[in-house]
Amino acid sequence: MKKDIQLILCPVDFSQASINAFHYALHVASTVGAKVQLLHVVVPEVEALDLPIVAAEATRSKIAAARSLLESVVLQGTRTWLDESPKGASPPKVNWMVEVGAPSTVILDVAQREGASIIVMGMRREHTFLERILGSVTQQVLRRALNHVWIVPYGVAFESPQHVAYIAQLSDADPWHIYEAQQLLEAWPHTLHVVHVHRDGMDTSVPCAELEAFFNKKDSKQKVVCHELTGSAIKEVLSSFLKQAGIQLLVMWSHHRSLLQRLFLGTHSVEMGLYAQLPLLVLKR
Repeated sequence: MKKDIQLILCPVDFSQASINAFHYALHVASTVGAKVQLLHVVVPEVEALDLPIVAAEATRSKIAAARSLLESVVLQGTRTWLDESPKGASPPKVNWMVEVGAPSTVILDVAQREGASIIVMGMRREHTFLERILGSVTQQVLRRALNHVWIVPYGVAFESPQHVAYIAQLSDADPWHIYEAQQLLEAWPHTLHVVHVHRDGMDTSVPCAELEAFFNKKDSKQKVVCHELTGSAIKEVLSSFLKQAGIQLLVMWSHHRSLLQRLFLGTHSVEMGLYAQLPLLVLKR
């Protein structure tokens, strides 16, 4: 099997959402044969003087505490994975590191430095006041990352995706990204539902039959089915489709920025109905 996912970067801030994302990443890694790089970013302590200085001793204490907590997270996560896996299965290899700096910047730097195939991050149920204004770390990483980003909603456990939805306003570039999604998810036999979202007031129908014929092969474990959705309230129309089709994973291409913004980044509340219950894989390359 071609290994498109070889290293998974999983940032954790020790919140339940991030710990859950780590458990999710372990299941992805075990299926595709990847390694997991666990990362915690310590925000340096700063003393308010004429010129801000790093409170070195306090920062060192935070680093030491983070290292101890990361060891516990890896141990507990591995135990949980073993409990949920077939007897005799070997857990994925997990490395961990602690870095100092601004969380989103450090996460992106480490992803590039370590050659991560994908970043797996959790999304919390609630946001702080500053996150409502500036955006959460997950949102910042999603906007700026060069790597694929797999977002795991709060409390969502891993399940092998049998029905996946690639959501788009289809363009000439989309067939390549549909193929890319197939390659990333080839370890799981599934149906990829290509969902074309009509722009309001525009006739943008697509040749679904040709698209399906291009991708569907007799010996393939993956099937592509094309759908066209119309309606003024696109969130409601899409939510209804996702529920009826039994979708377990959403996939989008980041260049569909306006659609991504409307569906996911345009709100600071994670209470988004069905959207908050489905993992989202955003293709970046």
